[in-house]
Amino acid sequence: MVSIGGTLALLVVVALMASVAVVGRLDRERAARVGDAVRARLVMGVPWGTLVVMGFVLAVYLFVQDGITDWHDPVVLPYRAWSYFYPLGMLTGSFSHADAGHLTGNLVGTLAAAPIAEYAWGHYPRKRGSEAFSTWKTNPWLRALVVFPGVVIAVGLATSLFAVGPVIGFSGVVYAFAGFAVVRYPLATLLSTTVLQSALFTIYRGVWTPVLEVTAQPSPPSAPSWATVAIQGHAVGLLIGFLLGLWLFRRRGELPSPGRLWIGLLLFGFARSFWAIYWFRGGETYVLYRGLGVVVVAWLAIVLAVAAVGPERPLLGRWSPGDSAGQVAASSADGGRDRSRSASERLREAIAGRGPDGSLRGTIASASPRGAALVVVLVLLGAMAGPAIPVNAFVVSGDTGDAGEEGTLAVEDYSITYAEGVENRLVGAVDIGPLESATTVETGGVIVSSSERQIWTDAVPAGELAFAGRSTVVVGGPGWRESVTATRAGWTATGGETAYQVWLAPAGGEPQHAFASGPARAALTLAGHDVSIVPEGGEFRVAIEGEVNATAELPDPGESVTLGPVTFEREGSGLYGAVEGTRVQVASAETYGELE
Repeated sequence: MVSIGGTLALLVVVALMASVAVVGRLDRERAARVGDAVRARLVMGVPWGTLVVMGFVLAVYLFVQDGITDWHDPVVLPYRAWSYFYPLGMLTGSFSHADAGHLTGNLVGTLAAAPIAEYAWGHYPRKRGSEAFSTWKTNPWLRALVVFPGVVIAVGLATSLFAVGPVIGFSGVVYAFAGFAVVRYPLATLLSTTVLQSALFTIYRGVWTPVLEVTAQPSPPSAPSWATVAIQGHAVGLLIGFLLGLWLFRRRGELPSPGRLWIGLLLFGFARSFWAIYWFRGGETYVLYRGLGVVVVAWLAIVLAVAAVGPERPLLGRWSPGDSAGQVAASSADGGRDRSRSASERLREAIAGRGPDGSLRGTIASASPRGAALVVVLVLLGAMAGPAIPVNAFVVSGDTGDAGEEGTLAVEDYSITYAEGVENRLVGAVDIGPLESATTVETGGVIVSSSERQIWTDAVPAGELAFAGRSTVVVGGPGWRESVTATRAGWTATGGETAYQVWLAPAGGEPQHAFASGPARAALTLAGHDVSIVPEGGEFRVAIEGEVNATAELPDPGESVTLGPVTFEREGSGLYGAVEGTRVQVASAETYGELE
């Protein structure tokens, strides 16, 4: 029997195919022209390179990260770009993903942006006089199936090497696709990466989950959406793609008008959250500098547009070595354009710090707006990528908690434990001054570390485990995976804090006690005695302090225990204290939500 969801998914596919067929039939001439144009640039009109790249990324998820075993929970930790001293992570970071939703998002983004970039580049040679299949460089199939994917993989490796922190995901390359395509087709790229991408997401969800039932429920503490955007990695990818596109399309003479490029860049920057400049202010507080972000996006659009299609005439007219200080000869017959040297020659001179006469004064006078803006773009890329070098040179210090210590599990080269108020153990491989203490930030939760892989991370933050009560961490490497489950149990004292403990259990193994918090005292007294819940050695005890000091194990449900003048009774998830007929609740078992 076919379910309602399956029927709706089939209807979505049929409706879309029918829409395409009907529109193609109604507008045959335009459809034919579009088809001819696409086939003139792509072999058989298909973006083969995009499909190869998407297949490669999917294969990494399925067979390297073992997503084929658990589609929603792949092996993640060993495939992040942790450090230059951990090559596996650096090589796989840009092509791996945190979960199925992360993978789907980047594949949809690739499907929206990569075909435009591939079409702009083209499978067939564009150079005058060249013929397809005459050499390996002009072979359309080789360009589609090898060259395009090869460049994409190279860009992915660059985004891993120059992204700050243990990055994971293909999004940096997706932004490189957009940066490349926007140089040639700014408005098409804008529409594709916003409207089309949104439509593709909707279609995917309409097929994958045609019926979705959601129950309102509390959610765990989480950062605001703008604080989860990897602006630095996205910006590095965008600038790399932009520079590659600028190099190619300037050579071909296929640059758009300044207005089209500027509006495409500006709206793309706003739509893709490049305005989200934020910082941390202790604990779980984030500060968003939205106004500054808007200014940055506006100026970035101007600089990139000028670098691509700005004037090439000297900023201060034509420079002559004989000119005195402050004197620049005005250009005459050629309208101010210095045609004696190419733009690339002037750029090399500007980078070298010299003009045609070898002087700094000549450099400033002969620089064009386009060349100056291009230098700014290169400096900006360096400023974005540069901080990644010292950060990615961090290694794990030796004091990470040995696998043999109480409360620490060993899984191959990994150590898993639970701790609170501990410092991040990532330190610089060399003494780099202020950066030596850049990671001395206290954190807590399920800590996973590996000195061999340069990994140290709070895989499950303490707040997340406190909300869910139970969470599983997956560790592993090529060809293997292992899961460790962290479980928290606690009792909240009436009017006071929560006493809790944490256990860690390997798959199929016995739970091991890993952590106990301090006691939790209730904000009441019984017969002049303070009452506390004390976590100890995997058990919970109730304690009284006053004229009588005594402790006892928490009674089982339906049972009681007497300490001095107080009788403690357990009813379900509540603990009650009774004195001479007066009965009050002194503690309740901690309850947990459910992670989405």
